[in-house]
Amino acid sequence: PDDPLVQFHLGMTYLALGRRALALEQLYTAVDLAGPDDSRSQFETARTHITALEEDLADMHREAENGVVGGE
Repeated sequence: PDDPLVQFHLGMTYLALGRRALALEQLYTAVDLAGPDDSRSQFETARTHITALEEDLADMHREAENGVVGGE
């Protein structure tokens, strides 16, 4: 659906399940649908999680490239 709150809650559900890539995708969708001027707390939360997830996934990618397993 084109409802940003539905997309936000789906993203947060994926995050709770540890499915970070799917969570990131849904949170992007939620923020895109809400627009840059939507200051509802859900979308501020989404923006915060997006930043953290992007950093986590970038770290995982770098570790994989360097042959690091399990954050060692």
